[in-house]
Amino acid sequence: MTEPTKDQIKQLWEWCGFRQSNIRGVWWYPAGGATREGLPSIDLNNLFKYAVPKVTSIELKTWACEPHASQATIWFDGETYSAAREAPALALFWAIWQVMEKKGQEK
Repeated sequence: MTEPTKDQIKQLWEWCGFRQSNIRGVWWYPAGGATREGLPSIDLNNLFKYAVPKVTSIELKTWACEPHASQATIWFDGETYSAAREAPALALFWAIWQVMEKKGQEK
């Protein structure tokens, strides 16, 4: 599991608060009251802007000479979620994904 699927990306942004409008392809972000065409890309800027505020503590580490050069670790509700990938944004995505899955199981 390296690249997230389109469905996983959609689930992440919906978890962050994005909602699809009545206009095809247009998304609404209630916290800012803004609309946009399409969902944000998976990059560090967007993840830190929309997803990271939903978790309490996060650490992003990068190492040289490792098979997966970046590791993201999130401490959330007393538990640790960690993922390693070559790209820092993907490491952070998959760590946040683990939090989403855990919170979904508690509903």
